[in-house]
Formats: sequence, structure tokens, C-alpha cells
Amino acid sequence: MIQGKAAFRHKIIAEQLMRDIRKGIYPIGGLLPPELDLCDRFAASRHTVRQALRTLTERGLILRRASTGSIVVAKIEPAIFVQSAEAMAATMSGRSDVVRTVVAHQSVTANRKLAALLNCQAGTAWFRIDAVSYSQGTSIPVSSAELYVLPAYAGIAERAAQSRIRISDLVLEMYDEVIERVQVEVFAGPMPASFARRLKKRAGSPSLTVIRRYTGRNDAIFEVSVTVYPAEQHVYLMELRRQKSAAWAST
Repeated sequence: MIQGKAAFRHKIIAEQLMRDIRKGIYPIGGLLPPELDLCDRFAASRHTVRQALRTLTERGLILRRASTGSIVVAKIEPAIFVQSAEAMAATMSGRSDVVRTVVAHQSVTANRKLAALLNCQAGTAWFRIDAVSYSQGTSIPVSSAELYVLPAYAGIAERAAQSRIRISDLVLEMYDEVIERVQVEVFAGPMPASFARRLKKRAGSPSLTVIRRYTGRNDAIFEVSVTVYPAEQHVYLMELRRQKSAAWAST
């Protein structure tokens, strides 16, 4: 008989069954004992045993079939990893220790190449802001960006030149446009000439490009930023955490 508070009994039973599965007492393809036998073994109610079996199911170790029973399908819990919200937020926002300088801004009409980048129809009007970011207190450029917003939000240009707030936050502050979704694309490659001039680098030198597409309330993209970093200036950090089942995490 396993000792422990009734509220945690199903977790204790699940842990013991997982140990038995790992040891091969219940091999892959075989069956766990029937529920009533497990009730006798652990001196537990049928409800408690079913909770334990549900945990094993959610952790990918068994499959339960009404006509067959509990079939063992894995000895070790499959590791499922998810990206943490904090890491994604950092990737979405970029560095916070930089000062942005706007070097140009203008209205543009998307040609076929630009339309592919902005996920829009060719001929669509946009407002473009070119900026360079520097490490605070230095004159060393750490990134250069081309920022595209809908023409209705062109008024952010003056504020963008005077603020360290990211463009999407300025759009929210000035026009009440809320970010519903962000698509982040990251790739390495040779630095384009237009970015190289601003970053005082050789065209074609190693660089990292981050493209962020911001979708608003009406399920339409309202901002696209293309930020280029010299290879030595940026590290893409992604943190993965083991995902726990809801039943296991709540105990």
C-alpha cells in the first residue's frame, strides 16, 4: 500500500507505474493490469486509478482502449518543447539598449518584389521609414531597418525620430492599433548594399536579417520591419521549455 494524502494518491500511483514501465515490467505493446487489479494493488479507489491512468495517457506512455485496456506505447515520456513567451517577446521586440535615428522617410508604392515582402497586392501604397540604431552612448551602428506602415499611420515618422519606443507601440499609442499576431522570419546572408552603407560595412559581408510582420485587429498587416544586423552584432536567442500535461502540472 502506498502512503500519502488522498489528493496526491493518483500522482504517486502514476509515478510507480512509470517506473514499472521504464524497468520493462510492463513492456511496450503489452497491457497494464486491469483497473480493478490496480485498485487492489494500490489500495485506491477506481476514480483515483483512472486519474493516474489519465496522467500516463497525457504523458504519451499508454493508450487506453475500452475493448482492450491500457496499452504501453513508450518507455520514456516523449519530450515536447515549446518556446517560452519571454524569449518570443525578446525576439519580437529587439534590443532595448539602442538609440534609433531616422535617416529618411517617404511614401512608396509596392512593386512586385516589395509586395511579396509585405504580403500585399502590387500597387499598394505604404509609408517607409529608414532608420539606424546605435548602442547607447556610442556612434557604432548595431542595426539598420526599413520599416513599412500603412499610409494612415505616416504621422509616426516625427515621433519615431525622437523616441526609442518600437514603431508598433507608437502605432498603438497614436492610432489605437493593437497587435494581434506577429510573424518573425530570421535568416543569414550577405548584407545588401543599401544596408551596408548605413552600417559602414562592406556590401556582401555576413549579416543577419530579421523580418517582422505585424497583423492588427482586422486581420491585415499594418507594419513590416526589415532589420539587418552585422554578423557580430546580434545573437538570436530562443529558449525551449519542456511542456507538461495540464493534469500533471496541476498536482
